[in-house]
Amino acid sequence: MIQLAASGPRVVKDNEWAVQKQEFAQRHCVVLEGFIDEALLPRLARLAETGQYEARENGPEGTVLARELAMPPDQPLARAFDVLLNQRRLFEAIAELTGTAEEILGVHGRCHQRLPERNHFSRWHSDRGLGRLCGLSISLSTLPETGGVFQIRHRKTKEMLQTIPRLKAGDARLFRIHRTLEHRVSSVTEPYRGYAGWFLGGEKNDRYQDVMREKLVRRQPCAAPWC
Repeated sequence: MIQLAASGPRVVKDNEWAVQKQEFAQRHCVVLEGFIDEALLPRLARLAETGQYEARENGPEGTVLARELAMPPDQPLARAFDVLLNQRRLFEAIAELTGTAEEILGVHGRCHQRLPERNHFSRWHSDRGLGRLCGLSISLSTLPETGGVFQIRHRKTKEMLQTIPRLKAGDARLFRIHRTLEHRVSSVTEPYRGYAGWFLGGEKNDRYQDVMREKLVRRQPCAAPWC
């Protein structure tokens, strides 16, 4: 079990840990149930509900791979996740669970919202680049689990490796980033709020160095009032 609490990450290597290691090795994706501590979840969900969002589109020029609302990085919820996730103990647990040989140096991501009336979605894509090793999606939505189905497959053969329904509030989805894989999330029929980010490794480029300077200066447990 891996869980985020205000006091820092909790890691319990029980029988489920071994099962999830095997599943990730085979299917490149697992669900971390109860990833957000029950005492912390209501506070984060409230910040997700009351925060400000801006329209966002991703993709190469002339192509839209994803459309959603994203929270600016100065919002309280975004700052909370920067502190909660950028913890050495969490990096070591994720690296062990996923079998990642490269050292995890940080987490970079965004808080986002998807709405059915805006036709928010993400098409098949890989997330490769900028040192990304694994993807992480955390649900903060207390609404019914409708839509937002995650799928991951082999890029060339199109063999489907895993299909995961919309996450329950507090659960997380962890998936591998690799040149042979691609993933997508279907549109939703009920509003969805959550966090989406990546565990970063040692790739060196200007953008990566900016992320490291911005995100990795904080290593202490989250003690701010918004947590």
